Amino acid sequence: MPATDTSPPAGDALADDALLTPTTATVDLSAVRHNARLVQQRAAPADLMAVVKADAYGHGAIRVARALRAEGVSHFAVARVPEALELRAAGIEAPIQVFAAPLPEHLPAYARHRLGVTVSSPAIADALVELAAGRAPSAAPIRAHVKVETGMERLGEPPEEAAATVRRLAGTDGVEVAGLWTHFAAAADPEQEAFTRRQLEILQEAAEAAGPLPNGRVHAANTPATMHFEESFRALGPTFVRCGLALYGLTLFPPAVRASLDGAQLRPAMRFSSKITHLKTIEAGASVSYGRGWTAPERVRLATVGCGYGDGYARILSGRAEVGVAGQRFPVVGRICMDLMMVNLGPPADAPPAEVGDEVVLFGPGGPHAQEVADWSETIPYEVATRVTTRVPRRYPGEATATAAATAPRVPAHASSNGHAE
Repeated sequence: MPATDTSPPAGDALADDALLTPTTATVDLSAVRHNARLVQQRAAPADLMAVVKADAYGHGAIRVARALRAEGVSHFAVARVPEALELRAAGIEAPIQVFAAPLPEHLPAYARHRLGVTVSSPAIADALVELAAGRAPSAAPIRAHVKVETGMERLGEPPEEAAATVRRLAGTDGVEVAGLWTHFAAAADPEQEAFTRRQLEILQEAAEAAGPLPNGRVHAANTPATMHFEESFRALGPTFVRCGLALYGLTLFPPAVRASLDGAQLRPAMRFSSKITHLKTIEAGASVSYGRGWTAPERVRLATVGCGYGDGYARILSGRAEVGVAGQRFPVVGRICMDLMMVNLGPPADAPPAEVGDEVVLFGPGGPHAQEVADWSETIPYEVATRVTTRVPRRYPGEATATAAATAPRVPAHASSNGHAE
């Protein structure tokens, strides 16, 4: 009897086998480009600084950045240096701003890879001046964006100190002040508009005290401000809107903004879906999943779905969420497990003609919006998208199917977003 070949598959076969999972995240890059066009139309003549930190909010930073470059986007932002290095390794040569405050010993990497430095303290300014003094006169200047503390109480210098830092760096050979900026704490909340307006005023006061930035821009608008506080980019001179959430369709234009854009709406770029892996009919009184937290009130069809909190579908959604099956909504019942979850399809006579292998949409077209999932899980859409784990393959329509891990180096766990809401 011939021996069975048990050697691992090679080449394409190995990549294909890596996709043998019921749960996938499909990313529509045409939606990302559509959203970028809408943001640029909304904010013109301000330029778009595309925020692609945390692997483009889980959408795949390299592919997203390439799609945005094709749409004319010329500036990018990440949270930490390793995220920027992924883009550089993929051939993205556009300016990249790193939002996090650097440790002084990390500054040489900024210079080597032409990354924008967030200068948020006198100590960082001192280290930057020292670094510039030791570089060759022919070296490209290091780009600095000086951060002004206006009320977020996270990173930045008081306005008077920030203005002095701008003047100091502007007079330092080998340093280019590319920006003076701040971050809004509550730009989406109309009840806090006075606070947001005061933040903008403080930034403007700092900019006036700092003097002209021949090669720089004063910038403040994140996605919420771009959606809800137009003054944040209209009141400034050459400026950026720093958008991430809007690019991925994870927020909605308010009605007044949609009207100015001929009713155009942002399109969700990610469709997080799984498949039914088991079907059964259970009787009234049967309990489901760990802790017996849900009991069937009547005889129902129960679908087991091949997704769980190990894929990024949070356990808090147990008994709260709905999913899309065959164009209808059905509730998640019982506790969500690490790898599986259960969905109540209703009484057998009313249940859809579902079969093993049928698609279940967790969020995105055909299912709930990510904002709904955020509401059910008591969080924000940023987290809903970024918590889709690396074991979930990312698929890009129009491209060869591949996992995110197989197509590009992933952001290390220690290099994920540091929480900026852009």
